[in-house]
Amino acid sequence: MIIIGVTWGIFGAEKKYIIIASVLAWGIGDALAALVGKRSNTTQISNKLVRSTKTIEGSAAMFIASIIVIFLVIYFMGNNPLWYSIIISLIAGVVATLTEMWTREGWDTLSVPLVIVFVLQLGTII
Repeated sequence: MIIIGVTWGIFGAEKKYIIIASVLAWGIGDALAALVGKRSNTTQISNKLVRSTKTIEGSAAMFIASIIVIFLVIYFMGNNPLWYSIIISLIAGVVATLTEMWTREGWDTLSVPLVIVFVLQLGTII
């Protein structure tokens, strides 16, 4: 809720779709990653950068869910061109998945939406 309040104040109501996309991508993506990861639990990712127990399947679920949610929100709510929506969704999905993977347990609640907001806002500047 803090993220929504702070970013809404910074970006204004005309870019509310950025905040909506970031929170939905994190919420749906993180939930699906946990469900898929716990169910499969076969291919663990072990790396110095991975901060907790992650699976390839769970990370793939986070990636796919993030891309779909971000695309739908920025294309339909943001009235952005199709090519832009596809490209920025792919970039934000990769960044969100890597952030979720590298963030310590529980901190992804804050880090993933903030990183998505940053990527989407940067995309509107470029």
